[in-house]
Amino acid sequence: TVGVGKVNIICTAKDGSGKKATFALTVKKPDKTAITSIKSKSKKTVELTWKEVSEADGYEIYAATSKNGSYKKVATIKKGSSTSYTVKKLKSKQKYYFKVKAYVTVSKEKIYSSDSGTKVIKAK
Repeated sequence: TVGVGKVNIICTAKDGSGKKATFALTVKKPDKTAITSIKSKSKKTVELTWKEVSEADGYEIYAATSKNGSYKKVATIKKGSSTSYTVKKLKSKQKYYFKVKAYVTVSKEKIYSSDSGTKVIKAK
């Protein structure tokens, strides 16, 4: 399991020389992003735009129908330089609450940022 923190790795040569090398490895949470724009331009869709997180490998978008409700992942964006996404197949005239999290991948495991904070919109 990969977690956030620091570790020192000490490697010893197998040739009997006794030589050692130390490597320091730090795993940290990515910075949190912020939703900069949220629009419902066409029926049953919402377009989200957020700030890019330079070290992110990707983002996950979560939605709920009430602020303190159960948030469900509605999309995974696997490109860290992407900063927008259109959520489709929403219910018309329904209010939605959205959050975005950045992530980095370490040894095939995702380390998540804090969420972006909540933005609300009514789908057309």
